[in-house]
Amino acid sequence: MFRFFAVLSCLATAVLAADSYEIAGGSFKAMREINVPSAALKCPVLVTAFLHEGLIDLDSKTDPCAENAGKTVIVVDKKKKVVPFRVLQLGPGDFCRIAIQAEEKNNEYTVYYGCAGAVTPIDVPPWTSNVGLLMETRRFVNCDMDKADSVREAFRKGVPIGADYVDTVYHGYNPMVMKQESFMSRYTGTLVVNQGGTYAMIVSTHHCGFALIDGREVASHPGRHGRSWEAKPELVKRVPLTQGPHKFEFLHASADNDASILLCWELNPGEKVAKPVPIPPEAFQAEAVGRIQAAPAAHADSAQVPDFEYQITGSVPLPDNSEQMICVRFTNRTASATLKGKTTWDFGDGQTSTEASPYHIYLKPGLFNVTLSGQIGDNTFSTVNRIDVEQPVRQPEKAHTLDNYLDALEKYDAGKLPPDHVLALIQAFEFKIDQVAGGAGRDDIPIEQMLKPTREAVLKYRKLIVDSVKASLTRDVKFNGDHEIRDIALSAGTIARDLLGDLKTAGQIYNAAAAKIQNADMSAECSALAADVALDMGLPEAAKRLLDTAEKRMNKTAINTSVATVFRVKGDYLSAIGDGGGAREAFRTAQERNFLAKGYAEKVALQGSASRSAEGFLKAKHYERAIEMLRVWQNEYHAAAIDGYITLLFAEYWFAKGEYDLAASLADRLITVNPDAPYVDRILIVAAEAKYKEGNRDAAQSYLQTLVKNYPGSPLISEANEMLDRPAPETPKRPEKNEPAAEEATKESTRESTEESTGERESAEKPGPETDA
Repeated sequence: MFRFFAVLSCLATAVLAADSYEIAGGSFKAMREINVPSAALKCPVLVTAFLHEGLIDLDSKTDPCAENAGKTVIVVDKKKKVVPFRVLQLGPGDFCRIAIQAEEKNNEYTVYYGCAGAVTPIDVPPWTSNVGLLMETRRFVNCDMDKADSVREAFRKGVPIGADYVDTVYHGYNPMVMKQESFMSRYTGTLVVNQGGTYAMIVSTHHCGFALIDGREVASHPGRHGRSWEAKPELVKRVPLTQGPHKFEFLHASADNDASILLCWELNPGEKVAKPVPIPPEAFQAEAVGRIQAAPAAHADSAQVPDFEYQITGSVPLPDNSEQMICVRFTNRTASATLKGKTTWDFGDGQTSTEASPYHIYLKPGLFNVTLSGQIGDNTFSTVNRIDVEQPVRQPEKAHTLDNYLDALEKYDAGKLPPDHVLALIQAFEFKIDQVAGGAGRDDIPIEQMLKPTREAVLKYRKLIVDSVKASLTRDVKFNGDHEIRDIALSAGTIARDLLGDLKTAGQIYNAAAAKIQNADMSAECSALAADVALDMGLPEAAKRLLDTAEKRMNKTAINTSVATVFRVKGDYLSAIGDGGGAREAFRTAQERNFLAKGYAEKVALQGSASRSAEGFLKAKHYERAIEMLRVWQNEYHAAAIDGYITLLFAEYWFAKGEYDLAASLADRLITVNPDAPYVDRILIVAAEAKYKEGNRDAAQSYLQTLVKNYPGSPLISEANEMLDRPAPETPKRPEKNEPAAEEATKESTRESTEESTGERESAEKPGPETDA
């Protein structure tokens, strides 16, 4: 079911006095006129709904509808006389629904709302109309679902949700709200029987339902159960009904959100009920209830009120997320000539738009303060309404897809989104990556072997993930705890570092996370990861500063993965500067501090599995899966660098990725940490090949001579001698790294440090097809 709300603009037509409307002995801040069209003049009940701009008080904890009638809301006719009315629903958000007991030939009413002074209840004439079927819903209260009296008493105690006139007793959900939760309902009205006789009455509900006519229970479906799709004999009651009006009541309760409510009848059935149908709307005089849209809103203290309406047009689910993204269409109803098209929307989630009537994608459901601002000359006028954005119970005929929303999502400024919305945004981009890469097939097809459009799309959305996380971490976004910051930083940092090859951005993400996190150990871990990136960039001095900061923060005796990571990176740093003894001690300490450390048998199994997998992926040129496996191995067994096999595979990986200087430097690290490692000869060959690729024949021969001189028993001696005779390649040497830029990426991570901010992004534009609205 789609909900439609409107806020319109006009000049005030009531008497303006001291910034309030003085009417019927009360003072009010706002008013809305209701002009009844000729087709509805004979309707004894009129229903209208509008947004009240936060002006109606919702303090009552029992029945806000009854409490506010005559206090902050009144309805008068064109003679300014208070008429009978009911406040049927207040909320969610600033939604208000009112029923008016109309007088025939009276075509003008005005709703005044928003108390502007002392709250003095105004006498409201009693409601006397008995036309229409009124459905009231309330929060569920535990009761005996086998007894109608118990359900009725529980309903009386329940907190009101909302009410409205409906056509018949036939619902598959709570029509008063979008978000479906457990609730109770009561239908009351007059049942007009056109033909007397015996009626087969059938109640079928999810959980209990009871039908009463003239105070007598005529059919029921008691207890807790699912809905019956058949006219079971035990649910059928034969009831004699005379022609004419009868008092009607229906009670229902559902202890979960899977509600369904159905009351059917059949006139003079045979032995078996053949064709039961829902009681028709005319039996409840549904045609006597007219629906009128509230006309222009006016505020006593403002000559102009910008106007808008909104409509939920659809939603899209995300994998592993119970909450869907929701598309809302906003329509600016303000006269363009009045505001000259100068409008600004603030959607309440950090995103904005200057379109006249934009679509907007909410990444999470909830209540949002939406502001529409317009300019008249040098003056700015605004309207703010809290709107309820929930997943629609019924999807549009043409279901929305992720592709309908992506154009808008790609323009979001993640630095202004709430943290849970940032996570949903990342999930949306990850979902798209899975779609374009074939889902699980991404594990089987290296990105280098993908078709160009697919490869470009994967890289595009990975970069969007990284940019979104960087923006949220470098801006004043308040996350829900340190674990959330750490997890999002580690995930995005890994994408930037290993999948995009963007070491600078990876360092910035780790740095920003370290500054945001309050937990000392987790903050230190992020600083250490920034130091790890600095080592990859060939900046040991920057790495040392970051590690010094990390060691000052953390609890060195703690046993957790964060502290273990700091010691592991410290080992890599010490091996890079030639301190083999210190490196070995750091690696062993890292292993001791890792509560995930495996036993000996598990360690051997892990290394065997990881090495075989990593080797296989490297041979298949599936480098993303190779680095993923190497990181898992590294994070679970921090002392693996002492054995050296993981160092060899890292070197082969970086060589394959064209990072020749880094690949060669790993040979130096291994020799420093463990010159007797069984993989030294192999990594020296990799280092020599890397230097040849760089065009540095002298450095290549130095590695080869080390192999020949220090490891004469190696089976690779003949290969090394052949490589020594290799002529210098013509490949030009790579330019030196831009050290100032690299240094920027690995600044010392302190809470006072600042990072470069990302540029402003445009807010969402049209995300959905026009036909879906």
